[in-house]
Amino acid sequence: MKILISAFSCQPGQGSEPGAGWGVVSQAALRHRVVVLTDTHNRHAIRSELDRRPLPSAHFVFLGFSPGYAHLEKNKLLGYAYYFLWQLAAFRVARRLHKKFSFDLALHATYVNSWAPALLGRLGIPFVWCAGVKQVTPWPFYFTLSPKSRLNEILRTLSVKWIGALTGALCIPSGAVILSSSGAGAWPKNALVQKFPIGALEDSEMAALGALPFREGESLRVASIGRLLGLKGFGLGLMAFSRLLEEHPASEYWIVGEGPERQWLEKMAARLGCSHRVRFMNWMPRHELFCLLAQVDVLLHPSLHEQFGYVVLEAMAAGRPVVSLAAGGSEVLADSGGGIAVQVTSPEQVVADLYKALSELAANPEFRRQAAIRARQAARRNWSWGTVGLRLEAIYRETAMRLRHIELGENPESSATFEAPRATSKRSQPLAAPPDAALDCDTVSPSECDFQPNGAI
Repeated sequence: MKILISAFSCQPGQGSEPGAGWGVVSQAALRHRVVVLTDTHNRHAIRSELDRRPLPSAHFVFLGFSPGYAHLEKNKLLGYAYYFLWQLAAFRVARRLHKKFSFDLALHATYVNSWAPALLGRLGIPFVWCAGVKQVTPWPFYFTLSPKSRLNEILRTLSVKWIGALTGALCIPSGAVILSSSGAGAWPKNALVQKFPIGALEDSEMAALGALPFREGESLRVASIGRLLGLKGFGLGLMAFSRLLEEHPASEYWIVGEGPERQWLEKMAARLGCSHRVRFMNWMPRHELFCLLAQVDVLLHPSLHEQFGYVVLEAMAAGRPVVSLAAGGSEVLADSGGGIAVQVTSPEQVVADLYKALSELAANPEFRRQAAIRARQAARRNWSWGTVGLRLEAIYRETAMRLRHIELGENPESSATFEAPRATSKRSQPLAAPPDAALDCDTVSPSECDFQPNGAI
């Protein structure tokens, strides 16, 4: 097939959004001819990787804006405005490319976001949307956050509910397949949803983490790794650890990362009386984080909503069982054999269940070791890019086949994965985009954004 991919964030050798974007693109390029629309900030990393390991079937179009627009990306809030403008510009280029090459499938890879626009769905061809997590922070948990994080979560909740509904109505055609960490229950009833968090590890990363030895020692060393944001739930982790410390006073808790919640968390640790066993560490490069995992026993990841959670998979591959919440991608990873996912009912219940899980791991080193082995096996079995790529391939072909049946007026055969989509013959109308003068399209002919691939599409 010929596939057009929107991957705003796409860089090799990274975690989170850049790593997810690159993994999706590289796997698709192994089996299909792909054209990738991506932002100019990825240009250097992608070109360096292609110099080392070419992807002959992948052609990249780097889209950005003139300096008058580019400064938006550096501001956290205005960065969303930049992303919205980029999506509009990318859609204009996508229409031009589709008119020229007649793609068989459109794929929105990144951002993996359930409420931001995914405009490739308006091209009128089979569409797969990597939509991320639809869940929001339950109201009772707002009181475990700092005032600033409460405001951030209120804004996100409004975005998911209101902007997300508008995105679904305007951008997602009937017959599109949504890949989400939240499952079908969080989406409209007629949506075709596959519970599928987007992420995986390269074989080299899996091997490097798999070579880390298990830590020897009776005392439990727990780590939480990530940006210090309210949504990460590290406050819940501190509450659970303070209870663990009463029963296992030799235990340690390492919190690795930087962010606006740092001071709030430090004060909480002091208030809970566990600061003497809590160690805050600054963020570090990814290869150093891999080494740090060798020094801990368990990853505590109480994130309230997260699309995937790369650190969860990295810990699993390193043989470090994960204690997480049953929310978003963390739940899927834990349920695949990576550890324990506790249900989310109330803050009191979550803290009690996190404490119970940690206490069981602390009290029984052999149980901890067996959990570590299971986590490593689950990572290798389910979450290499090769395995995830095959699962995505089945979804791409299923999506393209279903729309062909619908256009022919046939009823597609039932599937164990998807419900039959609603047929429609209406084509979406194009949206407006920023003027050509604002667009910097790094192609063979930048002034016209006339993409010319190396070889036939």
